[in-house]
Amino acid sequence: MAQTDNEEVKKFWEEREQEIGEKIHIYTLGEYRQGDLEFKPPKVGLVYITESTFYFQTFPKSNWFSSLLGGMRKKQKEEEPVTIAVPFSLIKTAEHLKPSLMERIFSAKMPVIRIVYSDVSEKPKEIILATDDKGKEIVKSINLYKE
Repeated sequence: MAQTDNEEVKKFWEEREQEIGEKIHIYTLGEYRQGDLEFKPPKVGLVYITESTFYFQTFPKSNWFSSLLGGMRKKQKEEEPVTIAVPFSLIKTAEHLKPSLMERIFSAKMPVIRIVYSDVSEKPKEIILATDDKGKEIVKSINLYKE
């Protein structure tokens, strides 16, 4: 069964590469914690990069209450996934944030990254995500690619 899961994951990423037209170099899960995106945190999604672009893609999600009611009511529409794509040319800074003393004591040890970029109107925007250790690799790669 593990082989089937691995094949499905590989197929998912291959399809994603075909959709965006570039090879994906690093990917991981991330939790949107703060920033200027169109939805409220926390929001879990995929974090990945190509040679030119940073992506954060949310997962589709149903209303929890409608899930509890199941077949008793008409199923409510699932929340559509959202994909944020930020070309490296618009990224001003990409950094790994050091946790505060309180965060080190009371929270899970997930690395937190911050991406500051300009939107089309050149207004600065920010995305703060908690990730696994691949978040540090993503920050390092963004900084290498944008040079």
